[in-house]
Amino acid sequence: MVRTPPECQPTSWGGMGHVTAIAPRHRATVRRGAAGPPVGWEVMRESPPPGPAEFPDAHGSVPPQVTEDGRGRAATDPAASAGPAGPPQAPPGPRSPVPGAAYHRVAATVPRRWWIAPLALLCAAVVWLAAVAVVMLLATMVSVVVPLLFGAEVSGDDTTIYGHPVADLTVQLLMLTLLIPAVYLVARVVQGRRPGTLSSVVGHLRWRWLLYCFGAGIPAVFLALGLPVVLWAVAGAEQRLTGDFVGVQTFVFAMVVIVALVPLQAAAEEYGLRGFVMQTAGSYTASPWLGIVVSTALFTMLHFSYTFWALADVALFGAAMAWLIWRTGGLEAGIALHVLHNLAAFTITAWDGTLMDLETAGSWQGTVTTLVELVVFCLIVVRLADRMGIRRTVSDSRPVARE
Repeated sequence: MVRTPPECQPTSWGGMGHVTAIAPRHRATVRRGAAGPPVGWEVMRESPPPGPAEFPDAHGSVPPQVTEDGRGRAATDPAASAGPAGPPQAPPGPRSPVPGAAYHRVAATVPRRWWIAPLALLCAAVVWLAAVAVVMLLATMVSVVVPLLFGAEVSGDDTTIYGHPVADLTVQLLMLTLLIPAVYLVARVVQGRRPGTLSSVVGHLRWRWLLYCFGAGIPAVFLALGLPVVLWAVAGAEQRLTGDFVGVQTFVFAMVVIVALVPLQAAAEEYGLRGFVMQTAGSYTASPWLGIVVSTALFTMLHFSYTFWALADVALFGAAMAWLIWRTGGLEAGIALHVLHNLAAFTITAWDGTLMDLETAGSWQGTVTTLVELVVFCLIVVRLADRMGIRRTVSDSRPVARE
């Protein structure tokens, strides 16, 4: 260490650590804002002085560690001043799915409680039925008030509920569409997870993949439309794909409703049954079959008024879509085929005016046709998913590109 003459003035600069500059005997010019000591000054580095934590106060206790921030000001170290660490707290907000979980296990978040699943199913049913009651009340009021306002008589047709088959279809589609907000609300409030996890394992609807699924569904649906005609001809059945044309006005009115609401209705059934129900049931077991069976059973029960062959058709469709959704990690494939399938079916009934007669349209030929349609669609979609690398499980913390 260099001995400091008495006339020298020790000086320190922030940002250089513990530095002592020894001024020479001659006068030096100090530039304002300089990063270090002026030229010609002798710099001597010393070890840092002992911190205040090393000296007890008058009561014999050691004060909290005091550090220096970037500007040289005293700042108390929060880690040193904090008390004993408690148990780790869960971050606020919705729970995240377990990394590596398949689609049917997305609702099995941490912490797990057995009563969440039945409570969620009950709440979803109550919310949806309450919304359905409101829609039915409003539809009843409209069906009575609107004809009176326009000076028309209220229809006394016993075959319709709201005075016209298209009005009945509109109300029915709207009621099913309400499944989407119902399960979104319950997933967020009761299950404590992001509603986007209902769509896929990446937390949102994969729009590009959805378009590919629509492309895969078009040939399958056209096959389903043409195959019954061949089967009827082979069986010698005098049956046609469509009846007589109902008329331009009724057909156009029905098609407006069908194009506007059928995609929402089909997507709502996928979100409510193959999404919410399958994930809620899947929270109990790693096997996907419990969720597939439960969602298929509920989907079939919703069509309880159908004939035997129509119910068989519905059950096949529900089971195949549940398996395919699990296989591809999201609802996109189920939404695509469901929308195309229902658009074709409702268009046929709109053509001949049998909009509300789908439950009586079942036959063994139709069930065989649906089976072929499902096999073709599943083969195409699985092949596409494997080639495109569509994610089937929840990723880790790394961001996932939108597919």
